[in-house]
Amino acid sequence: MLAQPGFQWCKRLRLDAKDGWSGFAMIYGIESRAAFEAYDANPVLKAKFAREREPFAHLLRIERFSGEVDFSAGGA
Repeated sequence: MLAQPGFQWCKRLRLDAKDGWSGFAMIYGIESRAAFEAYDANPVLKAKFAREREPFAHLLRIERFSGEVDFSAGGA
């Protein structure tokens, strides 16, 4: 993801195991709303990522959300 235009950093959080599943959350810093919208509207890129994760689809649960920074302290 960090190779995509406008993506600046990523933080991965290890979530507490639930119902026998381990989980992670990825939080990305993106330079602007326009950069996110360009990424989100790219059907070729979405198709590429879908092909890459297909062999693992039965192991994944992906939820996406976006929003504006409301508060930040101490850097990224």
